[in-house]
Amino acid sequence: MFYMKSINVLYEKYKCYIQKVHYIVRAAKNDTSMCLKQ
Repeated sequence: MFYMKSINVLYEKYKCYIQKVHYIVRAAKNDTSMCLKQ
């Protein structure tokens, strides 16, 4: 039971990290496409 709970906590933190990474990657892609258009 404790094991599952700790995995859940790790998953929540990891999910937040993944969202940040996705946001940064998407922003970087937008920047590069803007540069290519110019």
